[in-house]
Amino acid sequence: TTFNRIAVMIFLLRDYYDYGLYSDSREVIEENGRGEILWDKTINNTYAVLNDDEPCYPCLYTRHHILDEQNFFRRLHACVLSRISIEMEEAGLLELFDITGVPQAEEELEDLGDEDYLIYRLEQELDVQFNTRKQVLLRTISSYIANKQIATDDYESICLFGTTSFHSVWENICNAVFEDQRATPMGALQLPGNLSQNYDGSKSLESVIAHPIWHGKKDDGTYFAKKAKTLNPDFLAVRKIDGEYKFIILDAKYYTPQLAENKKLTGQPELESITKQYLYELAYRDFIESNGIKSVVNCFLFPTEEDFVRDGGYVEFSIFARAKLQNIAIRFLPAKKVFDDYLAGRKIDIEILNL
Repeated sequence: TTFNRIAVMIFLLRDYYDYGLYSDSREVIEENGRGEILWDKTINNTYAVLNDDEPCYPCLYTRHHILDEQNFFRRLHACVLSRISIEMEEAGLLELFDITGVPQAEEELEDLGDEDYLIYRLEQELDVQFNTRKQVLLRTISSYIANKQIATDDYESICLFGTTSFHSVWENICNAVFEDQRATPMGALQLPGNLSQNYDGSKSLESVIAHPIWHGKKDDGTYFAKKAKTLNPDFLAVRKIDGEYKFIILDAKYYTPQLAENKKLTGQPELESITKQYLYELAYRDFIESNGIKSVVNCFLFPTEEDFVRDGGYVEFSIFARAKLQNIAIRFLPAKKVFDDYLAGRKIDIEILNL
């Protein structure tokens, strides 16, 4: 069985930031405590006093949970995280994966016992632990401990870390080589003139898109408001091309549709993807017009095995044409060249798309 050390370490750190240290709480039942009132136990084991014909219980049984800070597995979890943080920091992996290390634990892993003893205790805990997330955590810690010498004992081993989500890879690569400006402060954009006073130059283009607001009705007839997630375009930029300022909206699609005259259309983006591209342009219409940008380009980017950029046509949706929104251009990109430029840290002039 192959042991992926990097994947295990990253999982344990991310799990920690999602859920915290391993916890073991004890349930305590008290009389007149501050926890949840146990009405069945109170009614069955105490007596009531009538007050204006209303039963009152002078003694209430309550329940609350006490976290065991000195739990063995909580301490073990902290030691493992500490060891992982040091190891990844020394290898430069914390910065590479954009992960924050965990502070040094008060104990060393060896202080809790040798490898066989630690694995034995973890197996015992697994026998009595029925929480799925905690089971996964305990097994992962056990795997890390059982294989912690791999990095020093086997110098010929190669540890790989990757992703099966190619759509994320293609999006990130296209954003990098074409220089996405979504997070660029609007005051730093190259515009035909000064930024319109309607916009804050310190904020990014992403902040321009409004959020849908849900208004709920309260018992008194008034309303309250809740902000929901909004549109999130893949790529935005303002470029001066052939003397004309253009607002560019790109969407990198990781698959290649079949778009040929004598063949059935297959593999194309779903209707949702198409409508979102139109909505992105609509969301930025005020920004575009108030800043004197005369042209808008909306485009899908598809990877191919060809060695040149190919104009693949465009998508037209008459519903949005009536709103004077642009058709969505289609461009097929030479994937090998784009990958090579990304890995070499080179940028690609967006004019290569001939938009």
